[in-house]
Amino acid sequence: MWHFDVPTKTELAALANLREPYVVSIYLPTTPVTPEAHKDSITLSNLAKSAGERLEDLGASKSDIRSISDQLADIVEDFDFWANQGHGLGVIVTPTHHWTFRLPQSPDESLKVGDRPSIMPLAAAMSEVTAFQVLALSEGKVRLIDVEGDLPPREINVAELPESAADHAGKSSINDRSHSNRLAGGEGKNILITAYARAVDKALRPVLRGDDRPLVLVATEPINSIYRQLNSYPALFSVGVEISPDEMTPKELAEAIEPVRRAYFEQLDTQRAELVEQRRGQFRLREDLAGVAKAAAVGAIDTLVVDRDYAELGSISEAGDLDLSAHSYPVVEDLIAMVLATNGEVVAVDSNRLLDGQPILAVLRWNF
Repeated sequence: MWHFDVPTKTELAALANLREPYVVSIYLPTTPVTPEAHKDSITLSNLAKSAGERLEDLGASKSDIRSISDQLADIVEDFDFWANQGHGLGVIVTPTHHWTFRLPQSPDESLKVGDRPSIMPLAAAMSEVTAFQVLALSEGKVRLIDVEGDLPPREINVAELPESAADHAGKSSINDRSHSNRLAGGEGKNILITAYARAVDKALRPVLRGDDRPLVLVATEPINSIYRQLNSYPALFSVGVEISPDEMTPKELAEAIEPVRRAYFEQLDTQRAELVEQRRGQFRLREDLAGVAKAAAVGAIDTLVVDRDYAELGSISEAGDLDLSAHSYPVVEDLIAMVLATNGEVVAVDSNRLLDGQPILAVLRWNF
């Protein structure tokens, strides 16, 4: 698997509500290519030095500055950590603790020091599906391939995965006849393929359990339909690629599913747009910042959709009063914290995927 540490919803909620006298948030783009990772560690080292200077300017004690600096230095000097990176890195540090997140996207390089962490890049990472899995399945071969953005796709070793339908049946071929003729012809062959597909599904369960990345099936008939009927992985995408995958390299498989990837995002956007129109008709939608803030304060927001570059500065009181005269933090980070605290969903997307072009939009649980 690729090396990503995208926070869970629970982890992001905890960070969103973290308040300490001094919190350092650092984000930078990184490379998954190990020989190049040394440059990224130097970048973090330089940002760590700047963080120390800002802490000193803010009047932090020497012990707090030393503690934060030492934690950052430990990360900089951890060779194993830098050998396994994604496209971006987020580091949040307090005098007593630190968190690192290896991200599938490349965030802008940034350093913020204050009494709370910067969380928008983490919310954006949680919102974006960049990783897909490909199940290349035929009677003669089966492979599970990780496809992640523009990283080189690679095959995943799956224990107890049968090599082929014939291997699973203990036969040299599934096209031969049994001595009793009970499994002769197409009906008998389909029985063997079904048993083989069931074994594939069983072998994949421990690998896919707890995962929610879309699984794209590359297979021809009849095994395509047979596998779909008995698949137990909930994120198997309804659209697949009906070609024989046997002679295809992982790179060719990744290229073959590109139309499916686009279809997946189009489906997500369509479903979200349909929900918004439905909720608009039910008066369960807010598209103005003040209205969204009020709804968040009473736990009325089911889903918050926001431009990941939304930069309006301000604050929101516990009662939901919006104050844009407080110019310390992006107001959307208060909103994210409030929505997550009431188990709502946060979707931070690029501006070209916003609904109705609105930089912020809230789908409500009830008419508010």
